[in-house]
Amino acid sequence: MTPEAQDQSPLAQCRQCGTCCRKGGPALHGEDRALVENGQLPLAALVTLRQGQRVRDNVSGELIHLSTDVIKIKSAAGKATCRFLTPANDCSIYAQRPRECRLLQCWNTAALIREYRRNRLTRHDLMGGIPELWDLLQNHQTRCAYDRIYTLLKALRTQTESSPEFVELGEIISYDKHLRVLIARKAPRFKEQMDFLLGQPLTASLAQLGLRISATPTGWRIRDLARDSAT
Repeated sequence: MTPEAQDQSPLAQCRQCGTCCRKGGPALHGEDRALVENGQLPLAALVTLRQGQRVRDNVSGELIHLSTDVIKIKSAAGKATCRFLTPANDCSIYAQRPRECRLLQCWNTAALIREYRRNRLTRHDLMGGIPELWDLLQNHQTRCAYDRIYTLLKALRTQTESSPEFVELGEIISYDKHLRVLIARKAPRFKEQMDFLLGQPLTASLAQLGLRISATPTGWRIRDLARDSAT
């Protein structure tokens, strides 16, 4: 069979071409817990999409609000590519790759779709046994709840920057940043793990929703680009 015919024929096994790896890192499931606890997947390589956060579902393609944490392998800096894909298109953790990577067959995605939302690994699974740290993460989740943030964002469409909604959102953003700085100063070993512990910085996740957030001497300036373009 010629190489051209091989490329057009149905696959029987993974060719390790790296195409799926370029679409981002997988989410983790309970079966992947040992990979994290054994250090094969370091916490610094993970990011938490927090409960309530609005994200695009990889299966349906729709925007959804997460009902629980989703822990994913981070993408490479400035790219959508999984951080463990090498320049030679090799997976540097292939022998210890997570469950979603093992299930994915690009020629038949049924197994992955069936297991996609089942038994997802959460921060509580990994941090719930450390009471003081878990209490801190819970407090951050409550004070920086995405449900409240999205309610405030709706109000911003009709409010001025001096409105209570703008002020409250600025306070939430300030708390998120302050806690990250505090944890890094008090426990430097957690500095590289912040995206896992607290999720994406709010300045980054809100920028994805069309907000431009910049620090000022007295707090934050929050611009809703969608509202600005409509005026």
